Amino acid sequence: MHAFREGSPMSSIQNRLPWRTAWCAAFVLSMVAFANAGEGGGIVYPIGVETVMPAVQPAPHMLVMQGFNLFYSASRFNDSKGNSAIPNFRLTLYGGAVKYKYNWGVKVLGGNLMSGFALQPAYEQLEAAGASQEKTNFANTDLEPLFVVYHKGSLYWHYGMDIWTPGASYTKGDLVNVGPHYWDFEPVAAVTWLPNKGKTELSSRVHYALKTTNQATNYHSGSEISWEFNADENVSKKVALGFQGFLLKQVRDDTINGVSAGVNGNRCQDLGLGPQVRIAISKGVIAFKYFRDTDVRYHPVGNGFWFEFGVPLHQQKQNKLRDLRLGLPAFC
Repeated sequence: MHAFREGSPMSSIQNRLPWRTAWCAAFVLSMVAFANAGEGGGIVYPIGVETVMPAVQPAPHMLVMQGFNLFYSASRFNDSKGNSAIPNFRLTLYGGAVKYKYNWGVKVLGGNLMSGFALQPAYEQLEAAGASQEKTNFANTDLEPLFVVYHKGSLYWHYGMDIWTPGASYTKGDLVNVGPHYWDFEPVAAVTWLPNKGKTELSSRVHYALKTTNQATNYHSGSEISWEFNADENVSKKVALGFQGFLLKQVRDDTINGVSAGVNGNRCQDLGLGPQVRIAISKGVIAFKYFRDTDVRYHPVGNGFWFEFGVPLHQQKQNKLRDLRLGLPAFC
């Protein structure tokens, strides 16, 4: 990550952005995979989380802590044709995650090397066809061993690999398990553009999920591609308003013992859209987001509410002094 000229308007953005918005990097909570619909319809990556400056990462030698809270409720599960598939379906999910990211300040391929990890406790409650169950446990852990981050002027971008471990526990035959029981390897790329002296933001993030087989059931969830996007505009020095969304599309069939599962391979699809607000506070940032599932196939249909925040835990001394002189960035 290259430094802006000190004292310029964009210099303020460069010095404050990494810890004010790094919470929006690759997160964290796992959506449910449940027994009545096999393992299809559940995903590891919490689609929709990366919609605020996803390509803006911590500055060199900076450690950031990010917090994420999601409440999701669904009262319908669609089949492969978009029709309601499960009688008396109701899913409730609450998760709180903590993530740490560190920029090593080491040059790699013209950018800087960054690493991170996230832990994700979650509560899930499911009712379906007259049965119900609830569990609280740790969902899939997110490991980010190698990301390369860049920026030039008002443009930021990065690429790397997210590795998601299996959920902390799994019981074959249970109605609900917290976190799918397989490994998930996801190549990731993101870009953020901050024109208008940082008062405007346009961002996009894409990842591709490559999953292993659940050894307890021999069920293999098919690969999927996810696209997250957003556009925000500052309405004051501390508040930005905008919209965000995501598109989830499964591109390979689910299989059981190597044979295509269900109808059309149980391929899931979801388009989510909604508003978001970002607010700068004393030494960090908070954000509120809402989304509604639309155009859904083999997936729950519901509403999600995000509350997210980020704070710095460590920064080079010279950067701390510079932050005190420069104050709040123009886009906040």
